[in-house]
Amino acid sequence: MPKSYDTFAVSLLLAGKPIEDVSKLLGHTSIQTTLKHYAPWVQEMQSKMERNLRQLWANEASLRVSDTDAVVVNQAMKTKEIK
Repeated sequence: MPKSYDTFAVSLLLAGKPIEDVSKLLGHTSIQTTLKHYAPWVQEMQSKMERNLRQLWANEASLRVSDTDAVVVNQAMKTKEIK
């Protein structure tokens, strides 16, 4: 398999293109063929998306909860644990 073929496929996957589209562009008759060769990059994309989503959620949560609110929530949780 030519190196440029791999470079093309990997760059598409890392850019977030769906594996189904990449499979068609590569001329594979089955998506299983594409997954067999490029699964590590698909998994890497999934991990990257999960990390980005967690970071987004953390950023949104920090914007919604002020320091005072956090103290009140922590105190309420401690009170519930004691009872």
